[in-house]
Amino acid sequence: MIYDELYDLRQYITSECKVGCEIGNQELDDTKYPIVQLLFEEDGTTSTMLETELTFDMPVTLRLIVAKGQELSAFKVLDRIFLKINQFNDHKGHKLEGTISPEYDEEQKTYVIDIIYNLKLLIHDKE
Repeated sequence: MIYDELYDLRQYITSECKVGCEIGNQELDDTKYPIVQLLFEEDGTTSTMLETELTFDMPVTLRLIVAKGQELSAFKVLDRIFLKINQFNDHKGHKLEGTISPEYDEEQKTYVIDIIYNLKLLIHDKE
């Protein structure tokens, strides 16, 4: 369930937002920029609806990374993300929420924008 939703989100970002996307915080070389990394860094919350159903709010950081000096490229990708991301499985309640945090990473020589996106997962115990 979680794996499938993250994989589908990765595919959606790649196809609809026209940017490379990876799950996890992997080392990247600068030929992959711009890229979005999907990271589970925030606390998630669960609640039990029925004995066999669990809801899981899973905040995922969409980390948009470009080479330092390519900030305009980051904003172009950010525009595409803003236009498309809330359409990804919107019937499930997924949505952008929280803060958007830009920063320079001097060590990696990159410009990074972190965007919080909340996946609302409904997990069924089918047994």
